Amino acid sequence: MKRLLILFLLCSSPYFAYAEWIVATPTVNNGELALLRWQGESRPDMTVGSFNQKIFYAEMTTLGTVALLGVDIETEPGQYPIQLVNVGKDRVPQLETLWLEVKEKDRGVSRLTLPPEMVTPKEPELLARIARERRLLTHIFAEDKGVLLADLFSRPVPDPLNSSFGKKRVLNGLPRAPHSGADFRSPSGRLVRAPAHGNVVFAGDLYYTGNTVILDHGAGLYSLYAHLSQLLCSVGKRLSQGEPIGKVGSTGRSTGSHLHWTIRLREALIDPISVLDHFGSKIP
Repeated sequence: MKRLLILFLLCSSPYFAYAEWIVATPTVNNGELALLRWQGESRPDMTVGSFNQKIFYAEMTTLGTVALLGVDIETEPGQYPIQLVNVGKDRVPQLETLWLEVKEKDRGVSRLTLPPEMVTPKEPELLARIARERRLLTHIFAEDKGVLLADLFSRPVPDPLNSSFGKKRVLNGLPRAPHSGADFRSPSGRLVRAPAHGNVVFAGDLYYTGNTVILDHGAGLYSLYAHLSQLLCSVGKRLSQGEPIGKVGSTGRSTGSHLHWTIRLREALIDPISVLDHFGSKIP
């Protein structure tokens, strides 16, 4: 099926006369969400697209017919094509190309001093565990299952941000990967709630993130909640927006009580606050 879709994307066909796709966020920073929106009254029966070598489908949501695009934090600045194939009642694919401008955002630097064993573990058994868990997470985030389950997103906790997404990290004087999520200054025991509908695809203990829950929101969109003191859900459960996920804690590699919230869209690492800005429950 994907090979057929790729062939559609390579075809040269005239535009639909009624095509009114727009990039609602024509300029975004790397590490942010972009929103593609249908503007016309009558729409194609199906729209499939390609962005950064990832296939996506347009979805019906509270915001209308949209597609969410993830711009990974490592994406270089520049102009990027969004290739669309609109399929109408005649079942003839029609090609359309839009453009997204990506800019680089300076997100600052975070310097931390941690016990050496937390930064650079050396025990063979521990290194093997970390490798297994990395493979597991890679497999989970690579899955693109079904339609978008999520409606508009809300915050998982009501507390203020403590550490923002994308900060370059220097641990014990050594440069590391940018901060992969948003940290909230939440007290221990604070109830963490699902920000949107989703299926629990992981609930367990990981070396770096401690007690962790991962929700699959469909269409390649995942959210991760780390350092929990208690898990209140299990794999296979479908959560509605607002249902409990767990309680805030400081498990795993953590220096104090807080909630770490990560979002990935088709494997791209995305700022959760960007998701709230463009796909949040407070959008009019």
